[in-house]
Amino acid sequence: MIKSFEKPILTVDVAYLSIHNAQLEILTIRRQNEPFKGQLALPGGYVHCDQDTDLRDTARRVIAEKTQLEPDYIEQVETVASNTRDPRGWTATVLFMALVSQSKRDNEESLGSGCQWHKLDSIQSNELCFDHAVLLEKVKERLIAKSRYTSIPLFLLPNKFSLSEAQQFFEITTLSGLEKKSFRRRLLDAEIVEDTGELSKTGRRKASLYQIKPGVGVHFFPRMIG
Repeated sequence: MIKSFEKPILTVDVAYLSIHNAQLEILTIRRQNEPFKGQLALPGGYVHCDQDTDLRDTARRVIAEKTQLEPDYIEQVETVASNTRDPRGWTATVLFMALVSQSKRDNEESLGSGCQWHKLDSIQSNELCFDHAVLLEKVKERLIAKSRYTSIPLFLLPNKFSLSEAQQFFEITTLSGLEKKSFRRRLLDAEIVEDTGELSKTGRRKASLYQIKPGVGVHFFPRMIG
């Protein structure tokens, strides 16, 4: 005899990060329905078994529906589940971290309704509903840790960037100062960025502009960056 089991609510939540004015920011959405109607939350939604081929597909659909902002990088962070995190019942959520380039971040004309960027360090835990403050802390820990041995901070940069900008973004995400000469050597030796032949248009001294090489994904440095 086949037993019937109660199914938990299965969702995904996406912590969408960017860097703006040299500060990390998080994208929130204001909930339109109960529970916690009118409060801030991470963009999230239910798994649609008839539409989604896998959890990453769910995350990308939720991002498109809720934010209308295509991420430059996305990864699964952790699964969190309990019978207390949602008043509607036993729930499991799969947490994703998404990064958006500064070029897309600066163009907010098509941002989804109810979406708003907040400085990561200024948003208060009691401003976020459900357990989203806890989820956000998990994503912050993942970003800091992974920025120290991979190239993911490059996905937060503008499409074209100077090496000084690249170092600044790595310093923001790793929470550590980096030695200029060593950082540049390691970034260039990795062969993941290329010189565009263009120069920056701001500042007194012109700087060469680089871009991520086409088709290059995440690079794992042999030694820690920060």
